[in-house]
Formats: sequence, structure tokens, C-alpha cells
Amino acid sequence: MNQSTISTYILEYEYSMTEELIKKTVDYPAGSTIVKEGDEDNKLYILLEGECKVYKHGVEISSFRNKGTFFGEMSLILNTTRTATVKAATDAKVHILEIDLDEMLNNYPEMTKKILQTLAMRLEKETETIFTHIATLDITELGLDA
Repeated sequence: MNQSTISTYILEYEYSMTEELIKKTVDYPAGSTIVKEGDEDNKLYILLEGECKVYKHGVEISSFRNKGTFFGEMSLILNTTRTATVKAATDAKVHILEIDLDEMLNNYPEMTKKILQTLAMRLEKETETIFTHIATLDITELGLDA
């Protein structure tokens, strides 16, 4: 199952969620911050329209534009502050859900499963990227060959 398939599933699944779970739908103009690294909240976000970019310590690390792509799950699962900043690269429309991990596990197990599968795919992709970069490093230039 790929990211696009899971994004489509999440989007279709969210239509069956109760209205109390979807707290609001927000339009973000291009360039605006949706989630800020270090902030505290228990929200999960679902992209409906537009493109977003993800930043870690001010450096762009990824982007996404698939309708139904979720973000904010790391803080929700780890019960910690936001681990990255997400900005609207274009005008974007986003569902905002307020939920905690226990509620998600107990009341939305299929959605939780899809989110965990997506996290595993993202981790696999990033791990491959890291190892590809490491393999291309010239360690003699770094002085680590001794």
C-alpha cells in the first residue's frame, strides 16, 4: 500500500467521522504556518487542497500535496511538542481534528492502523535517503579514513 492509497483511505474514512472530531476546516493562504515546531497541541490535520512544505530547524525536509495526507501525527503519538513546522506552499484547505492517542486507538482503530502504516513507509523512505547520502560521501574529504 503506497502513500497515495493511504491518503485516499484517510480522506474517505474521515467523512464517516463524527462532526465532533472534525473541529474545523481552515483555509491557509500560501506562505502561512499551519503547525510550528515546538508548539503544543493535540490536533491531527488532513490536507484537503493545496500543497504544504515541512521544515525541521528551518530547513525544508519534504513537501506533500495529496488530498487526504495527514500531518501532526508524531506529536499525537509521542505526546510531545510539534516535531516540525508545516507551511502552506500554495493556498491550502485543511481539516483540523482534536483527538488523543487513546481515543484514536479505541474509537478509530482502522484510521490508527493506516496512520501507523504511513509512518512506517515515511521512516523507510527517509532511512533509504540517509543511507544513499552516506554511501556517496567521500570519507577521505571528511578526514575520517584514518
